Amino acid sequence: CVLLKAESKPRIGLVLSGGGALGFAHIGILEVLDSLGIPVDYVAGTSMGGIVGGLYSIGYSGKEIKKLVNSIDWVRIFEDRIPREELPYFSKKGQGRFQFEFGIENLRLVTKGGLISGQNIYLTLSRLTFPYEYIKDFDRLPIPFRCVAVDLISGRAVVLRRGSLAKAIRATMAVPTIFSPVIWGDSLLIDGGLVNNFPADVVREMGAEVVIGVFVFMPMKGKEDIKNTVDVFTQSYTIARNYNMRRNFKYVDVLVEVPLEGYYPIDFEINKIKEIIALGEKAAYRALPELVSLKEKYRLTRDVSHSSHIALYNRKAVITKITFTGRMSISFEEIRNYFGVKVGDVLDVDRLEQSIARLKALGRFKRAMYKIRPINEGEVELVLNLTEIRPPEIASVEIRGNKNFSASFIKRLLGIRSGEKLDIDRIEKRIRYLYSFGYFETITYELVPMYKDRVKLFVDVKEKYLSKISIGVRYDNRYNLVGVLDYQNTSLVIPGLRVEAELVGLGFSKFTFSVIYPSRSMGTPLYPALRVWSQNIPVFVYNHHGVKSSSYFDRSAGVSGGIGFLVGNKFNATFKFEREFIRIKPDIGVGDSLIFPFKRANKDRVSLVFEYDNLDDSFYPTKGMLFRSILAGYFPKGEGGAGWTIFSSRLKFYRTWRENTLMFLGFLGYAKDVPVYRHFHMGGSSDFLGVSYEQLTVNKLIFSRLDYNFAFLKYARLFFSLNWAPYYAFELPTVRNAGHNLIGFGMGLTVSTPLGPVRLSVANGEKNIFRKGNRTFYFYFSTGIVL
Repeated sequence: CVLLKAESKPRIGLVLSGGGALGFAHIGILEVLDSLGIPVDYVAGTSMGGIVGGLYSIGYSGKEIKKLVNSIDWVRIFEDRIPREELPYFSKKGQGRFQFEFGIENLRLVTKGGLISGQNIYLTLSRLTFPYEYIKDFDRLPIPFRCVAVDLISGRAVVLRRGSLAKAIRATMAVPTIFSPVIWGDSLLIDGGLVNNFPADVVREMGAEVVIGVFVFMPMKGKEDIKNTVDVFTQSYTIARNYNMRRNFKYVDVLVEVPLEGYYPIDFEINKIKEIIALGEKAAYRALPELVSLKEKYRLTRDVSHSSHIALYNRKAVITKITFTGRMSISFEEIRNYFGVKVGDVLDVDRLEQSIARLKALGRFKRAMYKIRPINEGEVELVLNLTEIRPPEIASVEIRGNKNFSASFIKRLLGIRSGEKLDIDRIEKRIRYLYSFGYFETITYELVPMYKDRVKLFVDVKEKYLSKISIGVRYDNRYNLVGVLDYQNTSLVIPGLRVEAELVGLGFSKFTFSVIYPSRSMGTPLYPALRVWSQNIPVFVYNHHGVKSSSYFDRSAGVSGGIGFLVGNKFNATFKFEREFIRIKPDIGVGDSLIFPFKRANKDRVSLVFEYDNLDDSFYPTKGMLFRSILAGYFPKGEGGAGWTIFSSRLKFYRTWRENTLMFLGFLGYAKDVPVYRHFHMGGSSDFLGVSYEQLTVNKLIFSRLDYNFAFLKYARLFFSLNWAPYYAFELPTVRNAGHNLIGFGMGLTVSTPLGPVRLSVANGEKNIFRKGNRTFYFYFSTGIVL
């Protein structure tokens, strides 16, 4: 330690250890340091300590960081998944169909550099640190800052002191195999905790004369707690990690140790986070005598913050006036909407601090401070002083890291042009849009000042594999086991040309090959589409007694070409011409000429399809609508008699409040002069509950369904279903059966699993849909992907 005279004021350094979610304990310590008014001149941290330390270094108080942390959905930002409603239209179709994905490069299967690419994390960090994005020298931050990473190439520690603050913080927390490494010049950076998880030496090198260190850790397990291989591994890891950190204790003057028994680095649930922060605060109070002694010894004081005066005022005082100061291009009305506190409100310290933190997080203000002025007894004036980051002009946009995609193609999708005023909201929105195409593993940005009111925008991309193989598995009590193997290339020969080949096998088989070029929609909403398909699907036919009387295999195939019309990422219309090769193999009821009037036919048809899709999830929708309407006309040609006409419309609508979700399903179908092969085949958990699979095989049908879902656990929900078909008819040249008011009741349980939902349903309905009066129960089961 450095020897100082008693009257001299030393430079204070703060070091924050890594530890994953355990590092949230640092926030509780910062709150205590703030309350004591102990100044901090330097900050260094690793991993989570780097995140907390980085925010602290740019002016966030401990209390503000706590409010930000509590407001973040950590589960969401640790996912790279773009919300379904923001995905490009054709990407939505693949969501929920596969459990496993592998890239293909040089004829080899590859995976990402980590389970989590960190795209959402980076955008969140960029938002929080944006006011200081222009400062590339971390010594010029309000509190000089360092964080530690490791170069995966050389194996050496890298102390990050310059560059993008958001990118540096993202690098220090890149846990190997969990998060993808961060490209930093010629280096690949990962979590610095591997070599220096407690960088007290770094903060000393920065110039700190007195160091306060915060060390978060899991206590060692006792002999009776080590029972298996996993326990041995975790204990061994803890030994190595703690030994590594304790080597730097010699640089520390005041050490705050935070033992977190029963908590783990992966505890990112909000309740766990709050508990860890509270334990950090308790640890700081245990070290209070040392901290107070340090403060008194060197007469440490900090410029008194605005928040420290609040206790002087009556907490029940009413805000009778709000004054905004500072030069701003943003309207006061807009600021009031963001701020949330208004005249007439009772002074609420926590709410006020939260509103200030929200203003800072907008990325539009370099500084946001307030003062409380008493007016009369029980009345105060709130004075808000804002220093705005005046939006400069984007002088140029440059793309870095691209290999397979041209810069012009990326810029076209990004949609940000030179001459625009800098708008951080728009940049993030367009980056999310570009990321949603699936071309890139990560997309980051950097702003470099050029001269007055002009900046250069650099967009760094890390390209994803262009080709991938996806695998999905499903089991249900209709087809039993079904497997899906899908190959997709998102930019074959021409950037944006989408080629996909999908094979479904086991319970039934289907092969589909499609080529579309939706990137044309960047200039025009029209795009070309080609599709080739074949299938071998078993189908049941029921007689008027409700008994399976016939069955056949539909071994049809087809080829189609057409034009699509795409509007945004929600609406799509397709007009196509198709040659269909109908091949039927009867299995039961071979001699029934009514059911099997022909077994082979080649038919030409034209079809018009309208689709609208803004559901928020494929597995568990809670809001949005899915609509699909088809009008198809078959030309009279060859076997099969006259021309056929088929029309159908299907609508699903979801609405949720709290744990309750309502789902409405409506269907209208009309098919004229068609054989049974092209009737509507309904029945089962995905459409009408209360009949057997495909029992509702008819050519005219109207039905609706209303489901109520209750999420009684985070991963489980009960549902109750009412199904009603006011009219349906089965028509062949010499047979006509019609029915009215078919009603089915059902209930079931859905459980979320990593491999997809497990769904159990039981329903009560008519045994014979045309001769009602004999009701029975039906059971449905499915697990895995959505087909």
